[in-house]
Amino acid sequence: MPYRRPKKRASRSPSRSRKPLPPRQGFVSHPYTVPRTNAFLEAAKLTPRGCIPTRQIPFEELEEYVRRGAPPHLRERAAQLAARQGISFGKPSRNWELEYPTKGTERHELRNPNIGCGDECFLAPEQEGFPMCAKLQLKPRNPANRCLPEREGMQAAYNRARQTRHQDVADVAAEMLQRTCPDRMSAAEVQTFLRALKKVKGETRSSGSRRFKRERARRSRSPSRSIKRERSASSPRVKRESGASYRIKRESGSSSRSRNLFDGHGQTNAQLAQIGHDITRTDAKILALLGMAPRLTANDAKAIYNDVSNLRADRQALVDRRTRILEQLGD
Repeated sequence: MPYRRPKKRASRSPSRSRKPLPPRQGFVSHPYTVPRTNAFLEAAKLTPRGCIPTRQIPFEELEEYVRRGAPPHLRERAAQLAARQGISFGKPSRNWELEYPTKGTERHELRNPNIGCGDECFLAPEQEGFPMCAKLQLKPRNPANRCLPEREGMQAAYNRARQTRHQDVADVAAEMLQRTCPDRMSAAEVQTFLRALKKVKGETRSSGSRRFKRERARRSRSPSRSIKRERSASSPRVKRESGASYRIKRESGSSSRSRNLFDGHGQTNAQLAQIGHDITRTDAKILALLGMAPRLTANDAKAIYNDVSNLRADRQALVDRRTRILEQLGD
């Protein structure tokens, strides 16, 4: 068969020609929006230690969560991780496979401020990407620590951001890893950090908050201070009595008469209060000696009982003196 030269294809028109591709700058799987400031980093600057406390979940609690009813794939993965707990390779982010919130409902709940923690648990909150807090199903012993980030989550976010060429996310994750506290913080320090976090998020008490509005409405319904001052001035003020005076009234059995007797008798009231104090101190000494007596020898216990009898005599003398002063006031 004779050779035939193939026909030359007609060139495309300029309008239909393909546009040249831009130079490849790097692989980016999905565009993420990273906030300009990170709430955890800003809150750490307001605390005395200047670091971010992290939540640490023991592997025993993860195994308990898996036994309670985790998905089947997590059960298989938990068995594999249990066998690798003593291996150092992959330890910084190993248990994050059982803790991280999956895409969908778990991340929606975590970002919801009413039932979850808010945007601060994500490095890309608009797309719910790169979570750092554990799922809400893993409840901590202290509910206040539920929204603390985990070091495993920060490490996993840093690794995934480097793999997908999200350098801005990787920079924030690396800075958070450097600012985490090296040791375990006390409960008071964690509360200080959480208060600073609320201040950064703008959740402190302000004129626009719902709680402050309820408090202001309640105060508006209540009478003002000037009206209360006028009412207190018009009504007779009852003087508050001390503990010794109350005991004297209770033992004497005449509360109204005692209230009338104490008005205008400052010196006598002071004497009665001193007598009541001496009686209380004497009772404490007696109880202390009686508690020591069973552990002593016979001779020492005998001396203790003699001291107790002397103290009881002194107490009876104080009671008689108080009774005489009350009788004189009654006359």
